Amino acid sequence: MDCVDRIMRGESSQGISTMEVATENWSRAMEMQMWSLGTDHALVRILSPRKDAGTATLKAGNEIWNYLPRVDRTIKIPASLMSASWMGSHFTNDDLVKESRLIEDYEITLAYEGDRDGVEVWEFDLIPRPEAPVVWGRIAYQVRKSDTMPVYARYYDEDGELVRTMTFFDYRQLGGRLVPAALRVVPEDKSTPRSATPSSSSTWISTRIFSLSAVCGTRGRTMQRAWWRIGWRNLGRNRRRTLITAIGLALGYLAVVVMAGLSRGLVSEMIDNGTGMLTGQLQVFAEDYLPDRGIFDTIGGREGVDVEALVAEVAGDPNVAAATPRVYAGGLVSTGRATAAGVILGVDPVREALVSRLLSHIDEGRAPTPGQYEIVIGREMARQLDAGPGDEVVVVAPGADGSLGNDLFIVSGIFTTTITELDLGHAVAPIEVVQELVALAPGRIHEIAARVDDPWAADAAVAAVAAAMGTDASSIAVRSWTEFRPEMVEYARLVSSMEWMLIVFIFGMAIWGVANTMLMSSYERRREFAVLLALGGGPGFIVRSVMAEALVLAVVALAVGLAVTLPILAWWHAAPPDMSWMYGGFTMAGGLMRPILRVEWPTSMMFITAGAMFVTALVAALYPAYRSSRVPPADTLAGR
Repeated sequence: MDCVDRIMRGESSQGISTMEVATENWSRAMEMQMWSLGTDHALVRILSPRKDAGTATLKAGNEIWNYLPRVDRTIKIPASLMSASWMGSHFTNDDLVKESRLIEDYEITLAYEGDRDGVEVWEFDLIPRPEAPVVWGRIAYQVRKSDTMPVYARYYDEDGELVRTMTFFDYRQLGGRLVPAALRVVPEDKSTPRSATPSSSSTWISTRIFSLSAVCGTRGRTMQRAWWRIGWRNLGRNRRRTLITAIGLALGYLAVVVMAGLSRGLVSEMIDNGTGMLTGQLQVFAEDYLPDRGIFDTIGGREGVDVEALVAEVAGDPNVAAATPRVYAGGLVSTGRATAAGVILGVDPVREALVSRLLSHIDEGRAPTPGQYEIVIGREMARQLDAGPGDEVVVVAPGADGSLGNDLFIVSGIFTTTITELDLGHAVAPIEVVQELVALAPGRIHEIAARVDDPWAADAAVAAVAAAMGTDASSIAVRSWTEFRPEMVEYARLVSSMEWMLIVFIFGMAIWGVANTMLMSSYERRREFAVLLALGGGPGFIVRSVMAEALVLAVVALAVGLAVTLPILAWWHAAPPDMSWMYGGFTMAGGLMRPILRVEWPTSMMFITAGAMFVTALVAALYPAYRSSRVPPADTLAGR
């Protein structure tokens, strides 16, 4: 009893107590060691007299268990014996169970406020709720206003007759807090004088503390568990309102995460198509090749390089999935009746298919055969030339030796990307044939393009490839897509900033819903807060209780949000809806955007959104917590 307010805070306490029981026929004294854990668990172990030493009583919720050391057995006290005396005292087993449930089992009203024997006090009437399983018909409780210390508690039966009186006194500073160090219970059905000595028919308890650190404020996990219990209990008061608020937060979580997944899918689609269609995610070329793309500016200069060795060196980096050599030439493609200007791209068809998707978009015919004078042209170029697979075309391009290269090619296929600059201005032929056309030796190439599966790892791959080349790289440039496609990087940053705006907008709106829930909940509990404040709970405890309730609400909402969001993301990622039946593809930042609602796993945003949800709940609870801690106990309990 010396740490009532500590227990009320959900903290553990421990102490040594002596209890002296005096009746008309006998008297005895006992020394006990006591522990408590919150309001639902307590353990009392008898230390003396020797006959009872080792006997222990455990309170667990609404149940009482006794350990009897003589027979080494534990027995449960049945409901029929809950009103029986505990250890021969005037306390009952029911007192041990029900004492901590006064707020839950009784309606509390302020019966009197004023002076009693020169002391300003509050007097409360506790009337049991209709459904409460209690034995008392009424409890009268007096508390000093100056320090909120209890003075007495009077217990009445159902007929309104006084049954017993519990008096608190001997107030001491223990561990920096004022507590009643002794209390006395006097049964009113005994015609015994109420003296201040244990010789009367009463139960006298005096308590001395042997470990201040154990009694006065052992917080940590115990208190945290109590806050969780308080949160769960209070949210259960109005389950429908709690469920609606939690679902609102969960839907906000779903909206942010799914929208982040969609936006990241859009960015990935843009980068994948913008770099994977032709350019690749990494390029190696001569230092002076860009921006003019001169036919003479080949890797290694006029001497050229060991193409196979260089390709193997680039492809050897762990981040690089594949690499391929290329030759570029500007020229004309003509059927005689019509002529189109464009870029003649010389590639290794086998390696090119591992780096870019250009040849995979052939929808008529096939890819060119290595070593053969075959060419693949874009759909728009084929339309202008009125040419199709199997037709002959003349390819004309200036040679590196000053000559005018020209030869006959067979159109082996037509590709369609829906990107105009590719479909109209590009043609693809085997690399060795293009080298021969423009008078380039086999060791002279303009570029090595490489594919990096994770586009954002391209910069690391560039550094690794450049380091692997060593001194040979003095006249060679290695660039990632972030350098030659900067517009895509800027768009990705824009999308990322929009994700944060989405979080602020959605959870900024959600704050009002959570605040409304917390305000309603705290208003319904104002009488409970008033009692806690009157009994010494303190404003800080009220604030922490309300904040803990908001935290529990956020946990529930997060659990619901994850339960809904994860399956939707998994399904959407595995089977993105194809909207091609509504509209065709379009280009964005030079990349083809397919009509597929692609979703990426926004792992980081899932954690960030969860944190935003907790911040939302806690911020929304600040004002209700402040209002609750300012409840005036006397006016509230008086109904004013």
